[in-house]
Amino acid sequence: MKGKMAAAGRKILWFLKTRYFLAFFCIILEFAQIMVLFSFLYQYFYPITVAGRIFSMGVLLYLINRDETPEFKLPWVFLMLIIPLVGALAFVVLSSTESGRTLKSRHEEAKEKLAPYLRRLDAGKGIPEAADGEARLQVQYLCRASGMSCCRNAEVVYYRTGQEFHSVLLDV
Repeated sequence: MKGKMAAAGRKILWFLKTRYFLAFFCIILEFAQIMVLFSFLYQYFYPITVAGRIFSMGVLLYLINRDETPEFKLPWVFLMLIIPLVGALAFVVLSSTESGRTLKSRHEEAKEKLAPYLRRLDAGKGIPEAADGEARLQVQYLCRASGMSCCRNAEVVYYRTGQEFHSVLLDV
């Protein structure tokens, strides 16, 4: 009988040393800690909720007024509308714009370095005088939007399909 009790004690001791018991024990401790925390914070529940909503709305307004593409903003807006506080905290943590600022400053530096090499022609000089006003307006718009000048004596050929282009490409 004593041998069976000793064997059972060794099995229990072995089980207490396994990683499964340790993980289960840690989960139970964490659950107890969360319950104690909630019981202490229950009296402050309403002010914490209001502060969380105000924070979420502030982050949402910041996101909406931010100068970025809607494709970037829309998933964040949906996340903040579904789970407001978690979405706002995730946005604040994960959407750092420092890399964007760095990229923008590098772009400005490159533009300054290239400025002496770019010849700025008048947008209207790049197209023939006989061209219609619609084409001239389009060229002027493209020059303003891209910051580049129009090229003279350029030819453009339109191919309707890739097969047409491929045959011409192989001939060249």
